[in-house]
Amino acid sequence: LVRHDAVPNEGDLFERMLTAFGESLDTTGPADRERPAELSLEVAELLGRRTAELHGALAGARAPGMTPLPFALDWQEVLLDELRAAVTETQRALLRAGVGSAPELLEPVDRVLRRFEPLHDTRLEAMRIRVHGDLHLGQILWTGDDIVFIDFEGEPGRPMRERHELRSPLIDLAGLLRSIDYAGRIALDRAAARGQLAADGRDGVAELHEAWMRELGRTVTESYLATVPPGLVPSDRDAADLLLAVFLLQKGLYEVRYELSNRPAWVHWPLSAVVEMIQP
Repeated sequence: LVRHDAVPNEGDLFERMLTAFGESLDTTGPADRERPAELSLEVAELLGRRTAELHGALAGARAPGMTPLPFALDWQEVLLDELRAAVTETQRALLRAGVGSAPELLEPVDRVLRRFEPLHDTRLEAMRIRVHGDLHLGQILWTGDDIVFIDFEGEPGRPMRERHELRSPLIDLAGLLRSIDYAGRIALDRAAARGQLAADGRDGVAELHEAWMRELGRTVTESYLATVPPGLVPSDRDAADLLLAVFLLQKGLYEVRYELSNRPAWVHWPLSAVVEMIQP
């Protein structure tokens, strides 16, 4: 069964976020540099809250194959095996493409993944549920005062069986955070290409811009964790952050491989993010 509804909207959140970031990089006056937080933090809080509510609804659905399941050590091992395979595949792709600007990522796999070792022997108190599976800002419509999630078919590159697997809802949160990061990095590069950033002032603007991106990500995360129903994600914040880091890295590695295959000129955006993720 496929259902299509017309949803009145003003575009998707990726374009909205990209526009907000772009406007903030108009450096004609100091007041402009205060705009991103004012424009976007309220939307970021709403985004985190609505995503948590979405996961609550999905966890509460009583349909075949959608009953939530608790984490288990063997599932965590599978998750780590998938991450290990993603690192190895990405390293090979970088070497084939002759990209040598990420020596940290080309370290031995065990060294890259050492921070995730606790997942081998410490079962997290959390649940696996049906998730959106391909959640990013381009899959969310802005209505003018609220958001609407669309395209629940999951990641197109995955077999249908895998799209139906129960996974941690934090995988969707990771997709949103990576999408915010992408929008910010694209906006900064576009502003530089248009000559909006003076050569002698780019570093300072970039640093401020990156701080805005981090603040947006923190706002989405805190809003999500404050709203998500108890038991779906680890109540221990360190455990939740560790699991979220797994999915952020996994998503970033996928982005690196995708850009190498389809848009090599864009690979520096996710590659620089992945390098930041794996630094001690």
